[in-house]
Amino acid sequence: MNKKNKVILIILSIILIELVLIKPLSYDFYNFNNWGKSLTIIGVYGIPIYILLPTFLISMVLLVFKLGKKDYWTKVTSLTKNLYLGLCILILSITSILIFSKFGLGKDMYPLIQYTSIEGTKKDLTDIKVGTFITDNYIIKRDNKTEFIIIKNTNDTLVSDIRWISNYEYEAISRTKNNWLKENKTRIKITNNTPDFYECYIKYGDYGAYEKINNKTIANKPL
Repeated sequence: MNKKNKVILIILSIILIELVLIKPLSYDFYNFNNWGKSLTIIGVYGIPIYILLPTFLISMVLLVFKLGKKDYWTKVTSLTKNLYLGLCILILSITSILIFSKFGLGKDMYPLIQYTSIEGTKKDLTDIKVGTFITDNYIIKRDNKTEFIIIKNTNDTLVSDIRWISNYEYEAISRTKNNWLKENKTRIKITNNTPDFYECYIKYGDYGAYEKINNKTIANKPL
């Protein structure tokens, strides 16, 4: 094995280790069933392999003017290694920044907080049990029994039946079945409520993901 191949293998090993340490790359992973988790793992940790074939094809195109010459495939192989090494270094730079952010600066993109350890607010939540709420990414419309989440970018609407478990926690049961999830329901625990926004944690597996819902626009009005 030549020196360049060894360097590539070392970089790939470091990338995979860093990806494991960065986890999770998405909270959704903890709600997936075994099939969903398997595909996610393959999709994330297989990235270094997926980019190899496109790199090879790009090298063939870039060297098409040498097609037919004896050293064509040798040059394609050499260029593929160089491009692939460059891409691996780029990926390594990204994963290293995320590692430094998580362990060096203490800024974890996806902190894992046990859902059961999160305490709900004791404030009055009457104004958020019914109303319309707008965030940067979606619009939430909620009445006593139903919740509609409208995704702004796609205009898709997710409809769930809701059931308040306590004054600060409710369960949302999706009307759309997702074959990749363990179950089509989740829990939301409200931890703070102000005139301008409320804060909550959404349950993903055993963990809670923080969410700040801004711009309360219509409260205590039936939908």
